[in-house]
Amino acid sequence: MGRLLIGGVLAAILLSACQFFVHGDPVVDSWPIGREIPCNEEARCMVFLATARAGLDARDPGHPAVVASTLHTEGATVDANGNRVVYARSGALYAVVRFELADGSAKAIGVGAAGPDPTLMAFDYGP
Repeated sequence: MGRLLIGGVLAAILLSACQFFVHGDPVVDSWPIGREIPCNEEARCMVFLATARAGLDARDPGHPAVVASTLHTEGATVDANGNRVVYARSGALYAVVRFELADGSAKAIGVGAAGPDPTLMAFDYGP
């Protein structure tokens, strides 16, 4: 009985310790940046990048020059207890575009559709 109790306590401690190793993806402008989506001059990809760039220019007029932009999935967000956060939306988020600027900073814009309207649009800040 004592071994079972000690084994149970050790298992609980190990399980709790694993929570320290759970991390979300990097966050830029409240957008969790997930894996990169290859973008090889495909029409849809180019439209996503152009829509995001227009959104960045409108949100942050006068920003430093963009030196690179990459398309990403929306990454994972975890709370303080290591639990994955799930967001409810009324539309669709297709991707997050991460911009590297000439001053070394990074910016991000989401690209998707709002509600039932399929029109592609930029979303300023993440969830």
